[in-house]
Amino acid sequence: LQFVDPPPPKALRQGAELLAMLGALGGDGRLTDRGRRMLDLPVHPRLARMVGGASAYERSLATIQWAMSAKVGNIGARPAM
Repeated sequence: LQFVDPPPPKALRQGAELLAMLGALGGDGRLTDRGRRMLDLPVHPRLARMVGGASAYERSLATIQWAMSAKVGNIGARPAM
């Protein structure tokens, strides 16, 4: 990867470890099919994995709603006045 200011090596290593743990990276460090599907979701990799895994249990809609509310907060709440 090309960076203007590269992140610390420890941060890159931790990111790669997380992606491998979630099944997004294979043992060779390349994206898996699951990792490619996770790329389509504009959320943290943990949430993307959770949403992707929910489809196997036919709980996609509820999981997506929960994941999005975890990302942006309660969108139904009124702002305090």
